[in-house]
Order: sequence, then structure tokens, then C-alpha cells
Amino acid sequence: RANTAMHVPFLGLKLTASHMVYNKNLRGRLRDCPPFFGNTFLQQLEAGGVLTAVYPRRYIVGTMTDLILAIVHHLTVFGIAAVLAAELALLRPAAMSPHTVRLLGRFDAVYGMLALAILAIGFGRVFHGAKGADFYLHNPVFWIKVGAFAVVGLLSIKPTLRMMAWQKSLKADAAFTPPADELKALRRRKLAEVHVFGLIPVAAAVMARGIGPGW
Repeated sequence: RANTAMHVPFLGLKLTASHMVYNKNLRGRLRDCPPFFGNTFLQQLEAGGVLTAVYPRRYIVGTMTDLILAIVHHLTVFGIAAVLAAELALLRPAAMSPHTVRLLGRFDAVYGMLALAILAIGFGRVFHGAKGADFYLHNPVFWIKVGAFAVVGLLSIKPTLRMMAWQKSLKADAAFTPPADELKALRRRKLAEVHVFGLIPVAAAVMARGIGPGW
């Protein structure tokens, strides 16, 4: 392999071609930096003739791992939101039927699986993501986010138990439908879940802008 290397004196960096790989995103990121930093660094990289933009290979692997975790994390959150919306739509006396009771049981089972998945993926991002565990564990906004998720989980216990009981009643009576008062109570509980769940993307947006550390 070529042992080509270049120095970036004002940053004290030595970039070696044999240990670097091309990253097309760095150019855009550096262009956004102040002229005295970003553009100067980019000009020195280009003038060196090594690579247009470089990053250590392990950084690329870490970034891709974090990207995949982030994509799956966001899709899972959207899935939870969709299930909550579906349950709310079905938890109405006008929409209730034995078929609806079965659907509610299936949706709630999916909801539980998604909730477990979001925990696993979320903490995977904490300990294996590009930002590192310290970014999250010492950020109070992260714990607000975790707290909101915990409250959602606690609020979901009673609806889940009631829906499980409805499934048993449906097996005993094929024409079973829940009483209107139970539907209203569970609908209020699900609405509370939705409102608390709304805090989670808000906290995520705050964290994404670097707000929280040092509070």
C-alpha cells in the first residue's frame, strides 16, 4: 500500500492514505464551518493530493452502525405511534364488535413487542452509537425521555390487562363486546399515553441540537 501522508499543521494532524478511507460527507460538513477552520482545512486536504476527504475506517463503521440503529429506532417509534392511533380509533362504542376486540388484542401484542424493541434499540444507540454513552448518561434531557417512556409503559399496563381479559371473554362468548364504561376508561388511559408519548420526540429533538449537557 502507498505510504502517502500529509500534515495539517494548524490542527496538528497527520493523515495517512493507508489508514484512511474516502467519506463524501466531510466536504459538506467542512463547507459549513467558519472560513478560518472549515475551508482552510478542506483546502489543505485537497492540496495534499491524498484523498478529497478522509476519515479513519473504524469511524466509518461506527457511523454506519449508528445510522442503522437510528433508522430502526425511528421506524419503531413511528410504529408505536401508529399502534396507539389504531387503538384509539377502535376504542369507541360505535366501532366495537367481536372482530374489533380481536383486533385490539393483536394491536396490543404488537405494541408490547415494539416497546421491547425500542428499549433494546435505544440502549444499543447509547452504548454502541457514534455519540458515546457519556453524551446520553450525563444528559438530563435523555433521562426526561426515558422517564416519559417509563410513564407510557406504566399507563399501558391496565389497558393491556383489560384487553387480555376481553380476549378470554371472547373465547367464552363469540358475541362478546366490552361494556361502554370500560371502553371510556381505557380510551382515557390511551389518550394519556399518547400525550406523554408526545414528549419523547420533543426530547429527542432537543437532544439532537446539543441541549442538555451541563444543566
